[in-house]
Amino acid sequence: MLSSDAPGGCWPTPEQEWLLRAAFERDDKALAAWARWKETARLDELDQASYRLLPMVYRSLRLAGVRDSHDGLLKGVYYRTWYENQMHMHRAADLLRAFESAGIPTLILKGASLTLLYYQDYGLRSMGDFDILVPTAQAPAALQVLHDRGFSSSRRLREVFKEGYLRVTHAFGFVDSQGWEVDLHWHVLVDCCWPEADEDFWAAALSITVNGVPTRALTPADELLYICVHGLKWNYIPPFRWVADALTLLQRVPDMDWNRVVQQAERLRLSVPLREALGYLARVWQAPIPVSALTHLASLSVSRSELKMFEAATSPVDSIGLAYRLWLHYQHYLRTARPTRRRDQLLGFARFLQNTWGLDSLDQLPGYAVRGGMERTKRLLAWRKERFQAAARASQSQ
Repeated sequence: MLSSDAPGGCWPTPEQEWLLRAAFERDDKALAAWARWKETARLDELDQASYRLLPMVYRSLRLAGVRDSHDGLLKGVYYRTWYENQMHMHRAADLLRAFESAGIPTLILKGASLTLLYYQDYGLRSMGDFDILVPTAQAPAALQVLHDRGFSSSRRLREVFKEGYLRVTHAFGFVDSQGWEVDLHWHVLVDCCWPEADEDFWAAALSITVNGVPTRALTPADELLYICVHGLKWNYIPPFRWVADALTLLQRVPDMDWNRVVQQAERLRLSVPLREALGYLARVWQAPIPVSALTHLASLSVSRSELKMFEAATSPVDSIGLAYRLWLHYQHYLRTARPTRRRDQLLGFARFLQNTWGLDSLDQLPGYAVRGGMERTKRLLAWRKERFQAAARASQSQ
């Protein structure tokens, strides 16, 4: 079992755990957690990841009948989230209807499905964008629908129409003229980009509506797998909200199909992130996860490369190296996608990068890699500076 203190941001820090407890505990326990969190944190210096939890803290304090000096701010964040989610659903309904008219099946992911099915309150779970899955074979048609409706991207739009790009990636982000962001998925997970990877997800999907427009959502077992696997990845904005998503789902679904959860992880070779996530939830949060499920996951054969993939996914980019991370991703792609011709791996890796980055030729790789490296270095330096300043403020407040 990897330590929950391992670098990666996907594991909550002790301070963030207190905030999570303030959001999920009830009555005196919630109040104690909120008081403990305020001892070392300040709302006016809150990081974006922690800010996302404030609507749930507002709910806990309201249920406890407690007035707090920060009531005004907490209430404001809750109602802002409520309003923004209403707008997300309104716009999404129009887009889903356009896909339906084009004969393209859809399945909503992440915050949209979690809000409708499990949080069941538009004010609790913020969404930065709206995620929609379409069948892989219909991705080009779906991209055309978005293009026709005026959606654009910060990257070259034509690159996503290439067969090679669709074959090695899972999603692409778009924005409309009003700034509304949509992530179009043709695969559920970035780790699983082969043709048959999503068939089971579609076959078991639930029927759901968004403002009266029919669509689909992952079954609870698949949703839990998705939360854990997607959440356990390092990001500049620590994605530890996966803990809140998982706990909310488990509270709403007491009869979880644990056999399916484990079988899907085994089928997709994702048992490592799932066992780490479920182990953490059981150990730290006493989540109702059967010992048999944890034992089954622990008994599954895991390759050395799968462990390396997980380590890379949960570690900062500069501690692993982007080239090494991409090489591991390529090796995982080879094992899972089972291409008919493997050819020389070095040339295959170059082609993989060309397709991943949507380039026209291999000659463009060096220049694109250098420019991308410079951009990532700037972002990492800014991230380190922000962390240093936050640590300095914390030490001064002690």
